[in-house]
Amino acid sequence: MPRALPTWAALRDARIRKSVADNELLRKAYKYIRDNAQLDFRTRAAAMHKLNAMPTSTIPSMVVNRCKLTGRGGGRIANEFGLCRHRFKLEAEEGNLPGVGRASW
Repeated sequence: MPRALPTWAALRDARIRKSVADNELLRKAYKYIRDNAQLDFRTRAAAMHKLNAMPTSTIPSMVVNRCKLTGRGGGRIANEFGLCRHRFKLEAEEGNLPGVGRASW
């Protein structure tokens, strides 16, 4: 069975994850300056404005756990593989997942 192509939701999720990872250090720096009570108000306000001006795709809470292959939002299991339960079952049956096999007794 051919592998499923990623949907727009999976591609969007990957784009947001990359954007969050790329801007993580900058966001943390602005948050530290904003929350530092020893700095003057203008510096803190400037950091707050720069933080608010950043794109919404850089906010970590915008990341949604989705299947890497299908983009399905619900039923995601096996975080180390990043697949929904249906694709996890299909990939395991085909033997594409290392160390995972069907149980038989």
